[in-house]
Amino acid sequence: PLLGENKKNLDGIINRTTEVGSTMNTMETFKTILSEQNLALQENRKEIEDVDLAVAISDLAYINATYEATLKAVSTMSKTSILDYM
Repeated sequence: PLLGENKKNLDGIINRTTEVGSTMNTMETFKTILSEQNLALQENRKEIEDVDLAVAISDLAYINATYEATLKAVSTMSKTSILDYM
């Protein structure tokens, strides 16, 4: 009976060791995923924080001028009627 008891205890230890190993593998996988996400977030933050303000303002001014010119052109065209051509 003592030998059977020892084998049962040894099997229990082996099962627990397997569970712990599996849990550690899962945690390593999560650690890798979190590290990759952290790196991606740092890169995104760097892109946002390192915007060249002069370039951003210049781009905004260009877009605004284009928008204003488009509005003016549409306004001018909508004032024209078929009677203007007769």
